[in-house]
Amino acid sequence: FEIPDGQVALLELYTGGTACPVLYQLVVSKKDTPTMMSEAFGTCSDQGKLNASTNGFTLNLPGNPNEHWVWDTSSLTVHKKT
Repeated sequence: FEIPDGQVALLELYTGGTACPVLYQLVVSKKDTPTMMSEAFGTCSDQGKLNASTNGFTLNLPGNPNEHWVWDTSSLTVHKKT
């Protein structure tokens, strides 16, 4: 994803296991700024649905309970939507 003076990448971290096959991590790279990385997050599901929005994206993850993660380009944050 493009942001002013940089880029954002959403990574799928494959564990190679079956109990928790995938977690996600966000990486933000901006000109003249150290690279920022989020903590790994998710429900362990590899069935995530990514939806673009006008100010970032939403990642919907099935699980017990389901989780909805929101990336906000203006504040450079990813948070779980309640």
